[in-house]
Amino acid sequence: MKRYFTLILLLVVNCKLCSQSSNVDEVVTDFLIISRAYVTPGAEAAIHQSSAGWFNSAKPLSKWQYNVSLHGNVLFLPESKKTAQVSNSQFTNLYLQDGTETATIPTALGDDSAIFFEGTVFDEDFEFQALEGINENEFVYGFIQATVGLPYGTQFSVRYAPSININNVDYLVYGLGLQHNVSQYFKSPKQFHLALQATYSNFKFDINYDPVEIPGVTFNTIRVLSNSILVQAIASKRLHYFEPLLALGFTSSTFRYELGGDGEALLGALNTALKDLDDTKVNPTANLGFNLYFGKLNFQTIATLGAFINLNVSVNYAIN
Repeated sequence: MKRYFTLILLLVVNCKLCSQSSNVDEVVTDFLIISRAYVTPGAEAAIHQSSAGWFNSAKPLSKWQYNVSLHGNVLFLPESKKTAQVSNSQFTNLYLQDGTETATIPTALGDDSAIFFEGTVFDEDFEFQALEGINENEFVYGFIQATVGLPYGTQFSVRYAPSININNVDYLVYGLGLQHNVSQYFKSPKQFHLALQATYSNFKFDINYDPVEIPGVTFNTIRVLSNSILVQAIASKRLHYFEPLLALGFTSSTFRYELGGDGEALLGALNTALKDLDDTKVNPTANLGFNLYFGKLNFQTIATLGAFINLNVSVNYAIN
């Protein structure tokens, strides 16, 4: 890994030599291909988690009524998201070591790797090992959420998840949500409610590693920063102590990638090159679950389905 970041730094610092060595741009482009394959599944996982557990019911809270909830979230990581395929045909300068034509490398969600890449820059040969992932089958974290009822069947929610660390990955998320009951505008079956909800989530996760020290700069983190908007329709029907829940919608998320460390000037130049990885993704979401009510307290379980499966379990308390 040290060779990986040392090489990129040399490409930035010695940019004046680019005119003498046309393969600099080729190597940077090839590195971006590998980086995209590595970070994309982790970014998609973060999207899926950020869309889970935003609603308690389609039924609106009364005006100035509060609901406070504690959530436990489990995101299951499928094997298909832990690896990516690469081949020499994708690259202009780099190639797989030992004459291999194609290889399977870990993503940020994957395991260790024994795959090496080779290349040439400034007439010098180099090699580096494929980055390694977190090696987990599920990602578990908790968050708190508070909701207040507003006039006209509307309610406002705030979410915060304290920063957690799992296998050298730090994850932090917070968000805001607005929900409006639309079944009030038409005649509907008793205790059936329909609502629309829009939420905003801001999250980041840092993949940390041992510091790589080079004169003038130290690298220690690959960082993914994202803003995500969720829009969904929610349906629920109260059946005494039991309330089934269904929600369908989509998320639109933007991503920005950074290297973290010390050495502001050089890091700034390097992260400018990484802007080619900035991305926007739109993903459908489907939520299916239920509430169990016990007075002012209710227990909720919701599964969010898509490219990943996310299970959210919460305890909710209503304050009049």
